[in-house]
Amino acid sequence: MQNKKISFKIISDSFPTLERPIKQYDAHCVTYLIHNNKQLYIGESSNLRSRFKDHNKSKDDHKLKSSQIIISDYFNKSAVYDIETKLINFMFADNKFELINRKTKQSSHQYFMKREINEHVFRGIWKELMKRGLAQNDLDSLENSSLFKYSPYKEFSEEQLKAVESIIKAITEPTEETLIHFDGSSLKRRKIKNSPGKGFVIEGAPGTGKSLLVIKLIQDLIKTYGVDLSIAVCIPQTSLRSTFKRLLRQAKLKVKIIKPIDMSKDIKNKYDLLIVDEAHRLKQYFGRQAKDLKHLNKGEFNELDFARKKSKNLILMYDSEQTVRPADIPKETIKKQNFKTFKLSQQFRVLSNGDYLKFIKSLLQMNDSKPAPSQIGGYNLKLIDCPQGLHDLIKAHEKEVGLSRMCSGYFIKWKSKKQPTFLDFKDIGLKAKWNSTLEGWVNKAFSVNEVGCIHTLQGVDLNYAGVIIGDDIYYDPNEDKIKVNTENYKDINGTPILGTDMNDTQLTEYIKNIYYVLLTRGIHGTYIYVRDKNLRAYLQKYIS
Repeated sequence: MQNKKISFKIISDSFPTLERPIKQYDAHCVTYLIHNNKQLYIGESSNLRSRFKDHNKSKDDHKLKSSQIIISDYFNKSAVYDIETKLINFMFADNKFELINRKTKQSSHQYFMKREINEHVFRGIWKELMKRGLAQNDLDSLENSSLFKYSPYKEFSEEQLKAVESIIKAITEPTEETLIHFDGSSLKRRKIKNSPGKGFVIEGAPGTGKSLLVIKLIQDLIKTYGVDLSIAVCIPQTSLRSTFKRLLRQAKLKVKIIKPIDMSKDIKNKYDLLIVDEAHRLKQYFGRQAKDLKHLNKGEFNELDFARKKSKNLILMYDSEQTVRPADIPKETIKKQNFKTFKLSQQFRVLSNGDYLKFIKSLLQMNDSKPAPSQIGGYNLKLIDCPQGLHDLIKAHEKEVGLSRMCSGYFIKWKSKKQPTFLDFKDIGLKAKWNSTLEGWVNKAFSVNEVGCIHTLQGVDLNYAGVIIGDDIYYDPNEDKIKVNTENYKDINGTPILGTDMNDTQLTEYIKNIYYVLLTRGIHGTYIYVRDKNLRAYLQKYIS
């Protein structure tokens, strides 16, 4: 039965009264769409007529008149739930309708024939919806979009849901007013507590869904619980700000997107909730960047100080192993805040059956464990002999699936910043230059011909990553140790001041963190070119 083709049909009907006397409505589990020309609700049910009556009880002023019911003899409750969840996320990314769903407890699950439903049936459903004018973009292009990757309707892990629910309960309290949503659920509207504000840290490695939880938390506060509050999201990474603005606009969430420097302005006007994404990139004063850090008054403040002063409640999305410069706030400063911490461990980005992140940390000697090749877990991880061959491979994947990019550590000077036509990497046999922009670089068509630095890629998913490990690090076979070559590290703002970093301990941490981030961007695969021959030989022992 696993190989049997699953047939389905989509029946058009009205809402709230079903006009067609079709028996399948009462005998099947179905997924359905209720819509007009602007708004859309997606649901699933094993008793459709009763479910439509529930929707009609809602106090929401939605003028939805039409419905599409997806039916199959093979659909069970798990299947229609899965189709519903996928439709919600793809419809959100498709951006044709305003989605009025308010699902709050999505969690992933397995069921019989899930692969067939996901790979074949859902594609057929989507093609039919496109024919009917209810969808406008193909699934492959949507899957690479930021709206899809950061959709607040994703399936969430139990630890993610626990973090969101705990924070909402900690900073809000129920009122006497009852909200009845379009999905038929009822709950008490909540409001911000008058008690002293709270501080939280959501800590997790790359790919554990920290940035995604920002959108989810805001969605639940505003749309699910109807909380009236002022929210700002601080995005230290220039490359991510436009993405978040678009996401929040599509989700119809009124939230301010701010830069870290904005937190130092108008301190008395506090936000009810301030969320800092990529909080490991908040700044402390560092002399070499004095021009950009004037708001820190020569070290009297750091940006975390301003975040606390500017907020009644503060949430930091944080990973201590993604600090890459001396100006980045150290983990000791974060720990001193004594904020309640939620740790995320489940990894959603890299398609590996093992513990790929642990493998990379061990490989880079960021912990005391020896790398175990079994931890790669079938992930497509390969060493490539030359940089141009690496680039050709990435270009091929770009044509095939899109969102495939080159990236590198900072071992080559960025001459093209002042000479736009200069090919920064030509001396190592690669006809390419550094990224020509920071904001939105990954999604630019020309970026496949360039090489991204760390500042373009933190918080970003790629389908395939081509990573150049430069000779800013090397392997010492006599000591069995990865070391840094300070002369070959070209980021002046990334180098500790002379005499402050004994044995290059800090710089080693920063450079390893950079390569750790770059080597954990690819969803389907990561290809590596290594400059230092001893380091290449060391990596070859663990990467087949």
